[in-house]
Amino acid sequence: MNRHVKLALAAALAAFAIHGDAFAFSTATGTLTVTAAIGTTCSVNNTGINFGTVVTTAATTTSGNVSVNCSNGLVFSLDLGANRLGYNIYTSNTFTTVWGSSMAGGTSQSFTGNGANQSITAYLKIPIQAAPPTGVYTDTVTVTAVF
Repeated sequence: MNRHVKLALAAALAAFAIHGDAFAFSTATGTLTVTAAIGTTCSVNNTGINFGTVVTTAATTTSGNVSVNCSNGLVFSLDLGANRLGYNIYTSNTFTTVWGSSMAGGTSQSFTGNGANQSITAYLKIPIQAAPPTGVYTDTVTVTAVF
């Protein structure tokens, strides 16, 4: 620094020290409100459930999983749409409670989300019935999360 700049800085600091309150800043204090909303959401995924080759002269059972991801703490119910093949979907491997309000005697099931994928097992049963024509049967069941 050159000598004139040093002298100017020294003079400014001396003036501030002597009359510091003349250079004081005023302040005002307030509040800032911050808000955030956590959305409630669910997603439903499935990889499919396969009975394999069956005969209709004996009951056939299988199970598979439906993957559901709902917001942490969110209470939701899962409902299953009507099927078109001679089978039902159940809530347990005792095959007593039909899952799906659009199926005869069925009801939706309630769960609580944990913010991560939840694997919920569905149990399927083809009861003894008259033999349908030979072929591969494919059905699409709509899974609806209500929250």
